[in-house]
Amino acid sequence: MKMKLLRCSSVSSFALCLSLLAGCGAGMNKGQGGKGLKADGREVAIGEHFKLSRDEKALVKDTALTVQLKGVRRTWYVDGKGETVDADIIFTLDKKEQREWLDIGEKVTIGDYVVELWGADSFGKTSCELIVTRR
Repeated sequence: MKMKLLRCSSVSSFALCLSLLAGCGAGMNKGQGGKGLKADGREVAIGEHFKLSRDEKALVKDTALTVQLKGVRRTWYVDGKGETVDADIIFTLDKKEQREWLDIGEKVTIGDYVVELWGADSFGKTSCELIVTRR
């Protein structure tokens, strides 16, 4: 009986120590951003097609450019001649924020970079596909 109680308390003590160490380690990483904003840990390369979900950010590697999708909207015209889809995107370069509504295929120049909207999905999980290139 004593052995069972001793084993139980030692396992509990080990679990408590492990959780405390994990908590201390998490606290140590807080505030260590390295080179600027890591944009939710997501990085993309220049020339790479990438997909963003609503409120997701992506940092373009080796640049100070961050791209964030705020939403996608679909517009139907009453006369039945068509519909459009555009994306609400926030670009941040050198701590300057610029918000744009882009149509599919439209390009916008942000500093030395060109961002093109390749696709947008307003149904289900809102998302868009982009590509960033140098000017």
